[in-house]
Amino acid sequence: MALERLGLVIRSAPWVGRAGRDALDLALAAATLDIALDLFFIGDGALQLLADREPGPAGLPPGYRAWASLPDLGEVRYHVDADQWAALESSGARCLIEAHRVPAADMPALQAACDCLLVA
Repeated sequence: MALERLGLVIRSAPWVGRAGRDALDLALAAATLDIALDLFFIGDGALQLLADREPGPAGLPPGYRAWASLPDLGEVRYHVDADQWAALESSGARCLIEAHRVPAADMPALQAACDCLLVA
């Protein structure tokens, strides 16, 4: 059975260890192999989608804007926990990409539609 749709659950905040960057690297690799992606940003993982964040002044590496470049490589669907995103938006946050706001209770059904699901 060929891997046609990969689901990634991103729950790590940006710049906290390697987990967030590992998920991005995996997504980039899958997209270059023409594997369709479903990306699920939950909890602190939703922070990876914030626009206007510059890591340079803190001495941190750039790169998280690459989430927005994935559609240039292949089919990508972004999903973000609706409650988490509502809280971020109420603080004036902007998103790098257009993500589907999904209630937490509906995430498992979307994740089950993937051929393989990985958690980062």
